[in-house]
Amino acid sequence: MSSNQSGEGQIREAMVRGDVVEAMVALPGQLFFNTQIPACIWFLTNDKTQRGRDRRGETLFIDARQMGTMETRVNRRAD
Repeated sequence: MSSNQSGEGQIREAMVRGDVVEAMVALPGQLFFNTQIPACIWFLTNDKTQRGRDRRGETLFIDARQMGTMETRVNRRAD
């Protein structure tokens, strides 16, 4: 979420300001076999008025960076 290469920061800012980000989930490092760095999943939507609730102007942030247990010294297992 903090990289700013090739205008990525501007793109992310435009998505947040455009109110298309429904939720962001920050994941711990060492969760995926192909990378050891932490990851962040973004859930996007074009309509925040679905399911009977108006969520325009709201974004849910979930910090899951401390979840899971280390299975080996290089791999984390999600619990």
